[in-house]
Amino acid sequence: MTVFCPNCGKQNTSDVKYCSSCGEQIVHVTETGNLVTSVLLDKRYEITGLIKSGGMGAVYIAHDKRLEETCAVKEMFAQFSSMEEQQYAVERFKQEAKILARLRHKNLPVVKDYFVQHGRYYLIMDYVDGYDLETMLNNQGNPGLQEEKVAEWAIEILDVLEYLHNQSPSIIYRDLKPANIMVKKEDCQVMLIDFGIVRVLHPDNQATQTKIGTPHYSAPEQFKGKPEIRSDLYSLGATMHHLLTGTISTPCKFEPVCNINPSISGRMEQFLIKTLQDNPDKRYSNASDMREALKDFQTKGSLHIKPVKESHSSNITNITRGHVPEKVSNYVDRLSQRKDGEDINKSREKSDEFWHKNLKLPGKSFVQEFILIPAGDFWFGEEESLLQKVTSTFNREKISKYPDDVKPKQKIYINSFYIDVYPVTNVEYKNFILSTGYKSGGDWEKSFTDGKEHHPVVNVSWYDAQEYARWSGKRLLTEQEWEKAARWIDGRQWPWGNKWDSDRLNCKETGIKGTTPVRSFPEGKSYYGVFDMCGNVWEWTVSDYLPYGGNIKLNPKYSSQLKAIRGGAWNALKEQTGCFIRGSEEPGNWFVDIGFRCGKNVV
Repeated sequence: MTVFCPNCGKQNTSDVKYCSSCGEQIVHVTETGNLVTSVLLDKRYEITGLIKSGGMGAVYIAHDKRLEETCAVKEMFAQFSSMEEQQYAVERFKQEAKILARLRHKNLPVVKDYFVQHGRYYLIMDYVDGYDLETMLNNQGNPGLQEEKVAEWAIEILDVLEYLHNQSPSIIYRDLKPANIMVKKEDCQVMLIDFGIVRVLHPDNQATQTKIGTPHYSAPEQFKGKPEIRSDLYSLGATMHHLLTGTISTPCKFEPVCNINPSISGRMEQFLIKTLQDNPDKRYSNASDMREALKDFQTKGSLHIKPVKESHSSNITNITRGHVPEKVSNYVDRLSQRKDGEDINKSREKSDEFWHKNLKLPGKSFVQEFILIPAGDFWFGEEESLLQKVTSTFNREKISKYPDDVKPKQKIYINSFYIDVYPVTNVEYKNFILSTGYKSGGDWEKSFTDGKEHHPVVNVSWYDAQEYARWSGKRLLTEQEWEKAARWIDGRQWPWGNKWDSDRLNCKETGIKGTTPVRSFPEGKSYYGVFDMCGNVWEWTVSDYLPYGGNIKLNPKYSSQLKAIRGGAWNALKEQTGCFIRGSEEPGNWFVDIGFRCGKNVV
């Protein structure tokens, strides 16, 4: 096979690294034009793999041989009709690369280097280890992703868009779409990636620019080569539309989201209608205004809960036993805001009390929200990596990082199910007792003091939890269901990611020394939106405390007479709060740090 030198055009055999005529490095590519592994760029960046490629370039993962770290390499192709045009493009690329290299924002990867080599343009950036939203939609869409989660991501993206647009001169991203937004594995932080076609907007240059971007997400003015900062806002609206509906729309023609996914709130639909106006003057004027509008919707609860009848197409619904008015959640929200100037969380506590004390519906459970966890594979259990196992064989003291009862780590499949958003609270359990006359085996009232209405109920036995679940038309969760709801599909250590953060849960390191209201740690909820999966209270499961399949290590503590508990509690150490950690207790016992939550089959 013959390869041609990109510098002088000399023919060389495929096994050479440098041109036999001019000494220029020969860059080997695949049939599709992508760089092969081991290619060394700028005598520093060794290509180790391809992340993705397209018609305009590719993104690689590489090893920085100087700093000894992993980085991402963005490669861009270009063809020119003259040397003057090429020279202008090179200078423009260098100018804009310098601007990008100065950007510092928590939702942006840092651009560390840039260069032109072999007629191709390269940006060196931080490598982001995570999942892009397009992949997450394909794996988790039902048909779209959760409205609350999409709104949270959009607020983060609007924060970084405001930062870019407020640069001098303004920077337009121009290619906002699900594939260019990533969620980091470590801490679930959103990152805006792929700066291949950003454009620095020079106020004194009103000439038509390149018609560039992804058509399904591009604003009308972008097709005319006239992008502006509001074009990015339009593209974010198109991205949200796709994430919420699971449907890619015809460019510049978007059907109302509720027509495609009826579970989406009306306020979100109105928000997107304004965002996706063809006329830029009818959209939000800037990223800040758009972000504040979205935050306002969230504060009012309209994007969190939409009261709908239970169905397979809804991710969040309300469950009670018997008939419940469809608008009860809105009713409670109105009660919570009935007093002007009152703290919304405190007034919401009062509104929930009002519901229980004054509506007095016999046989009624608290209007507990619950979430659909979709069917599919996920990582269950935990064990040391191969490297850790090999390293431990050379240590005199072989200390396992993980308890034996959580091994082996395995990928398993479970069916879809519903799970309560919160653990069962004192006021919920009290309503059960008053409605049924049930004599609780545990001394639950001992921990139900003034101000603890919305703390998780404790001092309840497994049998008490079972009776409550049956009364409410639900059931206790299996260990597998509990772990998937806490851990998502990527095997993370804690519900929010793999980075420990004591501010996201109630445990011994937090220093609270007791239970907290179930809404106290919104930053600690799982990917699916479930609160308090780690910390606050251990939770009873329906599962017996037995070894996992494939675990051949004997343990005298295993017993079908014990029930597994999960999640750690307010008095648990950091090591006891992981999503995979197991505990066990006799079902007749009750303690100040054990509560429960319920689940429900998908019919």
